Amino acid sequence: MTPPRGFHLWANLSYPVAWSALIMLLAGELGASCYTLPWSYWLLTWLSDPSQETLWTFNVLLRKGGHLLFYAILFLLWCRAFQRELGWSRGQATLAGLGLCLVLALLDETWQSGTPGRHASYGDVLLDLTAAGMAALLSWKRWRTPPPAPPSEDCRTRLV
Repeated sequence: MTPPRGFHLWANLSYPVAWSALIMLLAGELGASCYTLPWSYWLLTWLSDPSQETLWTFNVLLRKGGHLLFYAILFLLWCRAFQRELGWSRGQATLAGLGLCLVLALLDETWQSGTPGRHASYGDVLLDLTAAGMAALLSWKRWRTPPPAPPSEDCRTRLV
Protein backbone atom coordinates (compact mmCIF):
# COMPACT_ATOMS: atom_id res chain seq x y z
CA MET A 1 0.00 0.00 0.00
CA THR A 2 1.44 3.36 -0.96
CA PRO A 3 1.06 6.36 1.33
CA PRO A 4 -1.48 9.01 0.29
CA ARG A 5 -0.31 11.84 -1.96
CA GLY A 6 1.42 14.54 0.06
CA PHE A 7 2.22 12.19 2.95
CA HIS A 8 5.98 12.29 2.41
CA LEU A 9 5.94 16.09 2.18
CA TRP A 10 4.20 16.35 5.53
CA ALA A 11 6.40 13.65 7.08
CA ASN A 12 9.64 15.41 6.12
CA LEU A 13 8.38 18.90 6.96
CA SER A 14 7.13 17.73 10.35
CA TYR A 15 10.68 17.28 11.67
CA PRO A 16 11.83 20.90 11.25
CA VAL A 17 8.42 22.18 12.34
CA ALA A 18 8.55 20.06 15.53
CA TRP A 19 12.17 21.14 16.17
CA SER A 20 11.11 24.79 15.75
CA ALA A 21 8.28 24.25 18.24
CA LEU A 22 10.78 22.80 20.74
CA ILE A 23 13.01 25.86 20.30
CA MET A 24 10.05 28.17 20.92
CA LEU A 25 9.04 26.14 23.98
CA LEU A 26 12.53 26.56 25.42
CA ALA A 27 12.45 30.27 24.53
CA GLY A 28 9.69 30.72 27.08
CA GLU A 29 9.83 30.37 30.83
CA LEU A 30 10.99 26.75 30.61
CA GLY A 31 14.37 27.90 29.27
CA ALA A 32 14.97 30.45 32.04
CA SER A 33 18.10 30.23 34.19
CA CYS A 34 16.08 29.26 37.25
CA TYR A 35 15.25 25.99 35.46
CA THR A 36 18.60 25.31 33.78
CA LEU A 37 20.76 26.18 36.79
CA PRO A 38 19.82 23.05 38.80
CA TRP A 39 20.72 20.87 35.80
CA SER A 40 24.05 22.65 35.47
CA TYR A 41 24.71 22.12 39.17
CA TRP A 42 23.84 18.44 38.91
CA LEU A 43 26.18 17.98 35.94
CA LEU A 44 29.03 19.82 37.64
CA THR A 45 28.75 17.87 40.90
CA TRP A 46 29.82 14.79 38.97
CA LEU A 47 33.19 16.47 38.48
CA SER A 48 33.70 18.51 41.65
CA ASP A 49 32.05 20.78 44.14
CA PRO A 50 31.50 23.88 41.95
CA SER A 51 31.82 27.43 43.21
CA GLN A 52 29.05 29.92 42.48
CA GLU A 53 31.14 31.55 39.75
CA THR A 54 31.94 28.22 38.10
CA LEU A 55 28.28 27.24 38.21
CA TRP A 56 27.12 30.47 36.53
CA THR A 57 29.85 30.26 33.88
CA PHE A 58 29.02 26.64 33.11
CA ASN A 59 25.31 27.46 32.92
CA VAL A 60 25.96 30.27 30.41
CA LEU A 61 28.21 28.03 28.32
CA LEU A 62 25.64 25.25 28.39
CA ARG A 63 22.87 27.61 27.29
CA LYS A 64 24.94 29.19 24.50
CA GLY A 65 26.04 25.72 23.39
CA GLY A 66 22.35 24.83 23.23
CA HIS A 67 21.81 27.73 20.82
CA LEU A 68 24.61 26.43 18.60
CA LEU A 69 23.38 22.85 18.62
CA PHE A 70 19.67 23.57 18.21
CA TYR A 71 20.03 26.01 15.31
CA ALA A 72 22.58 23.86 13.46
CA ILE A 73 20.17 20.92 13.65
CA LEU A 74 17.25 23.15 12.63
CA PHE A 75 19.13 24.32 9.53
CA LEU A 76 19.97 20.73 8.52
CA LEU A 77 16.37 19.60 9.00
CA TRP A 78 15.01 22.42 6.82
CA CYS A 79 17.58 21.78 4.09
CA ARG A 80 16.79 18.08 4.07
CA ALA A 81 13.07 18.76 3.74
CA PHE A 82 13.52 21.32 0.96
CA GLN A 83 15.88 19.17 -1.07
CA ARG A 84 14.11 15.84 -0.69
CA GLU A 85 10.51 16.87 -0.93
CA LEU A 86 10.47 20.07 -2.94
CA GLY A 87 13.37 19.13 -5.19
CA TRP A 88 15.20 22.39 -4.53
CA SER A 89 18.88 22.73 -5.35
CA ARG A 90 21.41 22.89 -2.54
CA GLY A 91 21.74 26.63 -3.04
CA GLN A 92 18.00 27.23 -2.82
CA ALA A 93 17.65 24.96 0.21
CA THR A 94 20.60 26.66 1.92
CA LEU A 95 19.21 30.16 1.43
CA ALA A 96 15.73 29.12 2.53
CA GLY A 97 17.13 27.26 5.56
CA LEU A 98 19.23 30.25 6.64
CA GLY A 99 16.25 32.56 6.12
CA LEU A 100 13.97 30.40 8.25
CA CYS A 101 16.63 30.13 10.96
CA LEU A 102 16.85 33.94 11.00
CA VAL A 103 13.08 34.29 11.26
CA LEU A 104 12.89 31.76 14.09
CA ALA A 105 15.83 33.36 15.92
CA LEU A 106 14.09 36.75 15.76
CA LEU A 107 10.81 35.21 16.95
CA ASP A 108 12.71 33.42 19.71
CA GLU A 109 14.22 36.64 21.05
CA THR A 110 10.96 38.57 20.65
CA TRP A 111 9.18 35.86 22.65
CA GLN A 112 11.87 36.04 25.35
CA SER A 113 11.48 39.81 25.66
CA GLY A 114 7.89 39.34 26.80
CA THR A 115 8.55 36.40 29.13
CA PRO A 116 9.11 37.07 32.86
CA GLY A 117 12.59 36.04 33.92
CA ARG A 118 13.93 36.20 30.34
CA HIS A 119 15.43 38.97 28.28
CA ALA A 120 16.05 39.38 24.57
CA SER A 121 19.62 39.37 23.32
CA TYR A 122 20.24 40.08 19.70
CA GLY A 123 23.70 38.65 20.26
CA ASP A 124 21.84 35.34 20.51
CA VAL A 125 20.34 35.96 17.06
CA LEU A 126 23.88 36.36 15.75
CA LEU A 127 24.91 33.18 17.58
CA ASP A 128 21.96 31.30 16.08
CA LEU A 129 22.82 32.48 12.57
CA THR A 130 26.46 31.56 13.15
CA ALA A 131 25.38 28.02 14.06
CA ALA A 132 23.18 27.76 10.97
CA GLY A 133 25.95 29.21 8.81
CA MET A 134 28.51 26.74 10.16
CA ALA A 135 26.10 23.89 9.49
CA ALA A 136 25.59 25.26 5.97
CA LEU A 137 29.33 25.35 5.30
CA LEU A 138 29.89 21.87 6.68
CA SER A 139 26.94 20.39 4.83
CA TRP A 140 27.92 22.13 1.60
CA LYS A 141 31.36 20.53 1.71
CA ARG A 142 30.20 17.16 3.05
CA TRP A 143 27.04 16.33 1.15
CA ARG A 144 27.00 16.23 -2.58
CA THR A 145 23.93 15.73 -4.69
CA PRO A 146 23.91 12.00 -5.45
CA PRO A 147 24.25 11.03 -9.11
CA PRO A 148 21.19 9.49 -10.73
CA ALA A 149 20.89 5.76 -10.14
CA PRO A 150 21.77 3.53 -13.10
CA PRO A 151 18.87 1.70 -14.69
CA SER A 152 18.00 -1.55 -13.00
CA GLU A 153 18.88 -4.90 -14.56
CA ASP A 154 15.21 -5.56 -15.40
CA CYS A 155 15.01 -2.33 -17.33
CA ARG A 156 18.10 -3.14 -19.45
CA THR A 157 16.93 -6.67 -20.31
CA ARG A 158 13.53 -5.40 -21.45
CA LEU A 159 15.15 -3.02 -23.90
CA VAL A 160 17.07 -5.83 -25.62
